[in-house]
Amino acid sequence: MSCHDIGRGVDAIMAKVLEMYDDGKISQEAALEMVAVFPRAVHWCDGNEYEAQDTLTNTHCAACLHKYEDGERFVCYDDVDIRSEDFADGKRNTWDWWESIMEKNGYNGRSVCQACFKKYFSEAISEEGMKHVLDSIG
Repeated sequence: MSCHDIGRGVDAIMAKVLEMYDDGKISQEAALEMVAVFPRAVHWCDGNEYEAQDTLTNTHCAACLHKYEDGERFVCYDDVDIRSEDFADGKRNTWDWWESIMEKNGYNGRSVCQACFKKYFSEAISEEGMKHVLDSIG
């Protein structure tokens, strides 16, 4: 059984990091490093990284820290509609595609803005797949 309290606790820290970034108190480089590393602290107590990333997921791009505006469409791993035929090689495992691309580029998070999605995921997802994913986000 996982520990949900540690996820909520780390999320509170993440929210403060994002607030400090938005207020110009810390650099983008420092904030990106923190949001990439801090969620991993949940593993000390059998927690879930997605719980520690809740604020980040719903408010900022995990790659560039763009703050989402109300109603702005962004790509969230938890909500994205992706099919095996959307991948460029047609064979990619649909369970690990997000994490492997984010990790390869030095990021850790469950949502990205549309620009970062196009920038980082176009190597793995076909042009038609990109269109399908972007058309499916709400």
